[in-house]
Amino acid sequence: EHVVYNSIFNTSPPQTAVDNNSTDTPCRKAWNYVYALGAMLLGSLIFGIYTYTGASAKQKELDSVKAEQTVIAENYNEMKAQLDDLEDFVRVTQNKDFMHIPLAGTDNAPDAASLVYWNPKTEEVYFTIQNLKSLAKEQQYQLWAIIDGKPVDAGVFSTGDKPFLRLKKIKGQPAAFAVTIEPAGGLTSPTLATMQVIGNVVAS
Repeated sequence: EHVVYNSIFNTSPPQTAVDNNSTDTPCRKAWNYVYALGAMLLGSLIFGIYTYTGASAKQKELDSVKAEQTVIAENYNEMKAQLDDLEDFVRVTQNKDFMHIPLAGTDNAPDAASLVYWNPKTEEVYFTIQNLKSLAKEQQYQLWAIIDGKPVDAGVFSTGDKPFLRLKKIKGQPAAFAVTIEPAGGLTSPTLATMQVIGNVVAS
């Protein structure tokens, strides 16, 4: 009986089973989370660098294309301007309605020479620089049409301009054309002491 009793009542209390091999502790879980978060941040950083580098390269490529397009547009505009000038030159010099008026140098510039093309019907005036000296930046040449004894402004120009110039239209019947040196922008009346060339209009 005692054996049975002891076997029933003197048994040791059950022991809680503990798995000493388990690593799933709260501390370890926290570190795992930190590692995962770090990996995510590193991946995001690498992706961001890659994306930025790619975008930067694309932007440089786009800027390069834009620069090339600008150069092409400038070259096209320059060639078109030259073509327009050539067309004007051919149209004017081959048109019998344009009078050719040579301008010879004065005592101020004996070697100077120029040529005026004037169309009495359309009143157009074109000018060819044949031999005129270079001027300071603050100066320009000014063409005058002498009508009824009075000078009429026909426009200003510089030697650095195109050799074949379209100037102001002239109404009436000019007796002569002359060129003086004036301040940049021109004046309302000529400085006769600076006259460089002059030529009479001879009716055909």
